[in-house]
Amino acid sequence: MRTNPVDFEPLNILLVEDEALIALAEKRTLEREGYVVHTAPTGEHAIETVIDNTAIDLVLMDIDLGSGIDGTVAAERILDIRELPIVFLSSHTEAEIVQKTEGITSYGYIVKNSGDTVLLASIRMAFRLHESHRLIEDTFRHSITGTCVHRFLYAADGTPHDCEYLQVNQAFEQQTGLSEPEVIGRTIRDIYPGPEADPVIQLYADVLAGRADARQTLYFEPSQSWFELSVFATRQDEFTVIVHNVTERTAATQALQESESRYRQLFETIPQGVVHQAADGTIISANPAAER
Repeated sequence: MRTNPVDFEPLNILLVEDEALIALAEKRTLEREGYVVHTAPTGEHAIETVIDNTAIDLVLMDIDLGSGIDGTVAAERILDIRELPIVFLSSHTEAEIVQKTEGITSYGYIVKNSGDTVLLASIRMAFRLHESHRLIEDTFRHSITGTCVHRFLYAADGTPHDCEYLQVNQAFEQQTGLSEPEVIGRTIRDIYPGPEADPVIQLYADVLAGRADARQTLYFEPSQSWFELSVFATRQDEFTVIVHNVTERTAATQALQESESRYRQLFETIPQGVVHQAADGTIISANPAAER
């Protein structure tokens, strides 16, 4: 989607309205504001327009659309085709209708006859919100930090049993060796059906329940890799994990520690006396043979 002030190209709105006179009035209002308006009298026509016209930037969707599919069904099918901001415009004020639209998309719900000011302000807000979502998505995708979004799945007793992969970025693939097609829509236990999944799932549960620190270091046996993890809740049962593969750094640290241990043992047991002195002659350390 384009942002109008930046590239000065008019934004395209698909107006889905089965009442011809209402559609005409709304079309004129939007065109006076500088938008290019395409109209569709049915949900089926709206879907065809989105498929055929890639220039559409936003959909303004009525709910009652005559004998065909209604606006909520059309909106769901459009979102299966393209990620577009969809704003509902309806005379319905029932809570269940509004809640249903919120479950489909979150770009706005305008009650008909609210006036041109409300209509135009809501559309501008939807464009800004969609642009913010796009920037966040781009940041997520191109971040150099490995990031994964999970959703908890629960056992019959209510305890966390598994974690579904909802979203990963390219850096996650590089850090873990797991590609997006391998993991999206699958769970940790799908990918690692053995007991090796248990400590990972339990760690996530403990962190989100406040029983463990948000930052953890974990050795994962299937990949024989060490990871630094930062785990934090996002919404409802979803949480995000920042992943950094520290296998090489951990191996280097362990090798240094082992080297220091070997040197200390040699220093302590060698029969010749060894003395470490500072530049001014101050003795820093001496092994047992030197002390004798």
